Amino acid sequence: MLAQGVVHSYGGLVAARVCLGIAEAGLFPGVNYLLSGYYKRGEFGIRAAVFFSGERCAQARLGLD
Repeated sequence: MLAQGVVHSYGGLVAARVCLGIAEAGLFPGVNYLLSGYYKRGEFGIRAAVFFSGERCAQARLGLD
């Protein structure tokens, strides 16, 4: 993400975004997989909802600054 601030061309920005996308692609499936290993089926939905809600709140907070 920091690389996006130091690029000097459109191609560099696209390359930085592609690398960021590749790095973040497995985050949410991985979190779901880990949560499913720790919690029972009845608890999993609430735990996943808390994680995804926290992610959305963090994005909203960053947008307000």
